[in-house]
Parts: sequence; structure tokens; C-alpha cells
Amino acid sequence: MYRLVFLSLILLAAGCCPKPYPSPEERTMSFKAKAGEIFENNIVIIPNSSGEVAVMYTQPERSNRNPMPTLQIVIYNLDTDEILHRATAVRGTVKWYSNEEVHIMSAPGQISRDEPMDKGYYFNVYTKETRK
Repeated sequence: MYRLVFLSLILLAAGCCPKPYPSPEERTMSFKAKAGEIFENNIVIIPNSSGEVAVMYTQPERSNRNPMPTLQIVIYNLDTDEILHRATAVRGTVKWYSNEEVHIMSAPGQISRDEPMDKGYYFNVYTKETRK
């Protein structure tokens, strides 16, 4: 009986403790801007012919099988909700081809496997036309 009460108190206390990482909803960030506009956090929205686009990235849960967080990057048209492309980044450069050649590069020192998403992961998104 005492074991059951003790165990239930431990479980109750564990549920009240703050979690080290934010929830999946809190880790999802999206950026909305006109095509080609430079936006906050070093985001440059890709210029294309479809009007407004958005860049969104999320960080999935870390696990023993995947200890290094990966960023799921989605670029989509805000007018039609059409997904232009998806990509995955792990502490490096992601390249893919859409209407134009698009690169997503992580800013130096911004991605850390020990920091939660709410501390910010910043990306430069640009095309070969805007790259100098």
C-alpha cells in the first residue's frame, strides 16, 4: 500500500516538472514574407513566380537512434498552400532544386545539439541569383 502511494507521488511530481525541450507546437516556426524579401533571423524568402512563399522549419524529438536534431524545412506557396519542396538539414547545407536552384545554409554557430529550438536556429535561404 505504501509503495503504491509513494509511486503515485513520484509520478505526480514528475508530471509537474518542466520539460527540457519545448513541445512540438512550440518548436514549429514559420516565416511569411513577399518573394525575395529579406526577413528576420537571416531568412531570405526565395524569389519565384508564384507570389508569396513561406519557409518553415521544425525540430523533431531527439532519440537514442537519432541523437542529433535534424531540421525539417518546408517551403510552400501561401496563396495555394502548395508545398514547393521539403528538405532535411543536419548541421550543414541542404540543397535542392525547385523553380530555381535554392540553397539553405545554416549560420555558423547557431545550431547546437544541446539547445532547444526556442533559442533559435537561423538559416540563410537564397538562390543563385541573389548569391554574391
